[in-house]
Amino acid sequence: MIRNRAMGIVFGFLLMTPSPAQSEAQLQPAVPAALQGDWEVVPTPNPYSQSEGPQASVRITPSSYVHRLREMSGFRGAWDRDTGESMTWVKDDDGVRYCQTGPYQITVRTQTQPWQVDLRRTLADGKAVGMKGIVTVKDDTLRLSLGKPGKARPSSFDAPADDSEYSVIVAKRTSKKQ
Repeated sequence: MIRNRAMGIVFGFLLMTPSPAQSEAQLQPAVPAALQGDWEVVPTPNPYSQSEGPQASVRITPSSYVHRLREMSGFRGAWDRDTGESMTWVKDDDGVRYCQTGPYQITVRTQTQPWQVDLRRTLADGKAVGMKGIVTVKDDTLRLSLGKPGKARPSSFDAPADDSEYSVIVAKRTSKKQ
């Protein structure tokens, strides 16, 4: 009798314990609609260059994050400085060409303030790259503080003295949810 009761308690506990798939789903919530869409990065002054570079933007979908550079005269392409991989050329529905990073998988944790964001990508050589950050959206302004690969999650939206640990992106919404 005691053995049957103990087996029932253990079995009941196992039924109530979330499966690994459920736990993983709880760790990877959907990207909130407030983050989804196209965002034009607000340029910051560059003390080392007199010329303007290509207009940068960010595209966030329900499952991915992509950094993009708009084509301009004399612009031949770029490298993703976080991965070392060449960015690829794509043409948008409106005919505008962009040079963009490969898509990063995005995970957003909205239970924290500010929201936590994790970006992950597997490179062509099989190496995994991950970056941790924090993000806020107010009205149509996105603020993203993103740590460099392998670095700690930033705790501030203040621009660092150098961008060796993390960088801050401020962007304005240009289109709604993708």
